Amino acid sequence: MGDSTSRVPPSGIGQLRWSDLWKGLIKSVSGLLVGLLIKTIHDKQLPTYGEIEPLLEATVYFLIGYLGINAGTNNVGQLFKSNQPTVTVPAKELEKVIDKATDKAEG
Repeated sequence: MGDSTSRVPPSGIGQLRWSDLWKGLIKSVSGLLVGLLIKTIHDKQLPTYGEIEPLLEATVYFLIGYLGINAGTNNVGQLFKSNQPTVTVPAKELEKVIDKATDKAEG
């Protein structure tokens, strides 16, 4: 944890991060590839663009839905609720709390 402070809980509703876009793209494209693989195995030949087009469309719909859900989720994971108050915690103190919680979980 190289930061000097961390926000607990992190920012939320109405805010998207680049990581949200990347995760959505990875999930969407993975679904597209699985769909193409299953179609190829089923038909025993590569699908034409006309056969791929519905999968591409579904991929875009999934990505938009994924980003919409992330934008509508607050900083503690509740859908369409106001953000909860945040607390700024020094990084060293946060590390101590994490270590203490890890010790209790392991012991």
